Amino acid sequence: MPDNIQAKLEALIKNDDGLTQLNVMRYDQKDFKYYSIRDEVKKAHSLSELYIFGKTFIPELSLSTNAVRYYASLVEQYTAAWLRKLNKPQQWLYVLCFAFYRHQVFINNLITSFMIHVKLLMDEGADYAKIKEEEHNKNIKTEFPSLAQFLTWFSSETTDTDFSSQAFQQEGFDIMAREKQLEMAHYISGQSFDKEDVKWDFYEKSSRLLALYLRPILLEVTFGYYKPNGKILPLIEFLRQHYLKNDDKKTIVLPDEIRNLIFKRELKELKFNPETCEVPTTRFEFYVYKKMYHHLDRGRLFCNDSVSYCDLEVDLVSDELVDQAIEIAEKFGYKKIPLYCDERLDEALLELDRAWQRTNDNIENGENKGITIETNKQGLVTWKLTYTTEKPQESKFFSELPQIDVADAVRIMGDKTNFWPIFTHLKARYVKCHQPDPSALLGCVLSNAFGFGTEHMAEISNLNYNHLREVDNDFMHIENLCNVNDVVSNFMYGLPVINTWDLIENEKIADGDGQKYETRFQTVQSRYSSKYFGLYKGISVYTLTVNHIPVNAKNISPSDYEGHHLFDLLFNNKTDIRIDHVTGDGHSVNQINFMALDAIDINFIPNINNIYSEAEKLYSTEDPESYIGFLKPYKKINKTLIQSQKRQIIRVLLSLILQENTQAVIVRKLSSHKRYCRLSAALWEYNKIFKSMHVLNLINDVTLRKVLKQSRNRTESYHQLQRTIRKVHSGVFVGKTIVNNAVNMHASRLVANCIIAYNAMLLNAVYLRLVKRVGEEKAKKIIGRISPVAWQHLIFTGRYRFTNGQIGIDFEQFVEMLEQKLESIMDKQED
Repeated sequence: MPDNIQAKLEALIKNDDGLTQLNVMRYDQKDFKYYSIRDEVKKAHSLSELYIFGKTFIPELSLSTNAVRYYASLVEQYTAAWLRKLNKPQQWLYVLCFAFYRHQVFINNLITSFMIHVKLLMDEGADYAKIKEEEHNKNIKTEFPSLAQFLTWFSSETTDTDFSSQAFQQEGFDIMAREKQLEMAHYISGQSFDKEDVKWDFYEKSSRLLALYLRPILLEVTFGYYKPNGKILPLIEFLRQHYLKNDDKKTIVLPDEIRNLIFKRELKELKFNPETCEVPTTRFEFYVYKKMYHHLDRGRLFCNDSVSYCDLEVDLVSDELVDQAIEIAEKFGYKKIPLYCDERLDEALLELDRAWQRTNDNIENGENKGITIETNKQGLVTWKLTYTTEKPQESKFFSELPQIDVADAVRIMGDKTNFWPIFTHLKARYVKCHQPDPSALLGCVLSNAFGFGTEHMAEISNLNYNHLREVDNDFMHIENLCNVNDVVSNFMYGLPVINTWDLIENEKIADGDGQKYETRFQTVQSRYSSKYFGLYKGISVYTLTVNHIPVNAKNISPSDYEGHHLFDLLFNNKTDIRIDHVTGDGHSVNQINFMALDAIDINFIPNINNIYSEAEKLYSTEDPESYIGFLKPYKKINKTLIQSQKRQIIRVLLSLILQENTQAVIVRKLSSHKRYCRLSAALWEYNKIFKSMHVLNLINDVTLRKVLKQSRNRTESYHQLQRTIRKVHSGVFVGKTIVNNAVNMHASRLVANCIIAYNAMLLNAVYLRLVKRVGEEKAKKIIGRISPVAWQHLIFTGRYRFTNGQIGIDFEQFVEMLEQKLESIMDKQED
């Protein structure tokens, strides 16, 4: 490693009057205003030399993308003082990985800022043009009386034979001025207002905004194009070189090679004077920005120095790995992948054909009792799906239990599962306390979950603030909280009572859904959403639940589409719970989720509200004319298209399981970008097979529709519990960084997990007693209607008293009280 690089790495963690550059680099972009963008540009520029070095040096270390990000995450959490204690090579490695990945994050934030501000200017330009058009039309209409007077005068007979032509014209202009006559003529002919020209006037007036928000990004970020002869790159480079020269002229002369890259119609809009080669600088600048936005949005323009705006080729594994697909699939246990465009495709088409036959036959012979077919007076046949709803799950079953502190419930589960040792110190060596007392850990978990911090927890409890702060800094990090959550989830999964909540016998159905929360401090992840936050910003907590157990969760931006993160949540589920099916609302559906989840042996069965509309877009294995029955296909599946992209489809699936980049990034690009048209078309065509099959199954199976509704309701119950936990303080995430908010979210999930596990443990004891009395089948039906997501018997507020001794709760007494409550419910049902 060169001496100058070593010096730069050490300078990042050097203590300079109490402030290190590392702390500056760790600070997240808080919003998309000028100062935030300016600071992000400065930080990206300061790391550029280290990043360029890392691009050639890191591959020589044979580190995977995820390994680099792991080392970078350690530096995110370690203090600079601790990093300085490491031996030099280890210190350099950690800090280089941090600088490398952090530079990519900075560039990613800058491109996101660019996209937001260009879109904002285009929308404001359209609104401005609309307002100006309305004003213009309003002014035109006020001239209608003058027009009527002019026409009346012009059509009337005059007796003055000496009336000269000039005098005649002047009398007409006195009634209606010349320019008003021309405006009225244009209005009547439909050519009265040029909205595009007004938009360009608005963009010119926004020259200062371009200089503040967009130009610094243009000068800092290096873009690439998917074709070597793309027109956009010369335009970008010409504009960049113009501003690097500090040329502040209001017009710019376009050389022939640049002028030839612009369509004549667009060049005409840019020019004031058609005869000259000069164009207004601001107009040309925004023209380039609009083109960049267009190509970035479609994936044609990219930046390989970013996290999520890089070329898809960079996100996917190398093409050579496709030849090793069988070995990789065997290693990960997903044996379908190598056969995905051969045997698996034939199986899927056969299953789709059977679904068509089964659904139409059951409608025709009347076996499908859940569909109502009606014919109106005009002879139009319509249909709708119906099913009987079951009674809601017992939500007040625990209400008569003696109330206990929520801290005691978490403490009971901590002792029961012994998850306290799982909280390991952030540092592996040179630490005084490897394992703090459980009371301090519990206090930190609750303070993060409730969102009021360790200082307030010290005020309302018997814990020392300094000790709490130390434990919070050293032990409350994401990896620990995720591991502890997995332990509690696995404990619940091991209880016999868990199978009573199976909606399909011996199969587990997961549900993914997001819940919006306001944030006090702004980060680049926090976005505006007037529907959920009013005038404030917030985030979305996307959670995956199975039989009431929250097995995984992640914070995403409210502007992120939830369906792009579903594969991520499922694949990164580290619990022992095997998920067979997954459902969700309409936001869980995208262009490839059906086929991508099938590749990892998970059946995607989303809840579809408007099945009637979806039934009009069903695909089949044969030509639609060959199908006889009530339901008709829309189009035939193009099997040849899918098979033509066999190698690329397998490459995509391997990339998803090998995690070369986050699955959310890959899924988003494949679902929305229009550049990868042939591959995307093949993936979407494959997805249509499973989606059509699912819609047909929903129409045919009333039980399946009930199951999906029940699963969705369970997730809503969990959301209510989470909202209750967060509202102990304010219901607002108070983290100053993305990492802080993630810690708060996982702490809140741990508290919810412990509450549900505590209730499940009580229900399990009742269930085992009930099995002995009435048998397993009847006991399952009875307990299966009682939800463990309940909190009426828990106290969330007040003063907390943490002790390391045994908690004085008579567990057997609680079980007996629940058993008596259950008997009374059963007696009422029999009556």
